[in-house]
Amino acid sequence: MEVLDKELVDYDPLTIEQIFVKIGVFSGVHLDQLQFNIDLVKETTPFNHTEFVLELVQADFRCRDCGHRWSPVDYLVSCPVCQGHGIDRLAGMELFIDSITVAEEQEVDSGEG
Repeated sequence: MEVLDKELVDYDPLTIEQIFVKIGVFSGVHLDQLQFNIDLVKETTPFNHTEFVLELVQADFRCRDCGHRWSPVDYLVSCPVCQGHGIDRLAGMELFIDSITVAEEQEVDSGEG
């Protein structure tokens, strides 16, 4: 929650409706555990009404030798086409706030006028 306080300093926490978080399958973070912890901790913060939407990002690897791209199921891999070990991790390690939804401010008619 400290990260949210720093990143969202320009927003009134009461106007933040949703926070979208991307989490890579190989980030080391488990969605269920993170959601449980968010739900537990957010009740004591100004974000207690905010919905956290967690999205799992699948791995996307590319072989430097042959250019083949694939989505591995485990981290210790070689290219399934050429068995090369020069691998670029294009996706699957993410852990970041992707976007937020902020409520539109509504003007309140004071009845004067």
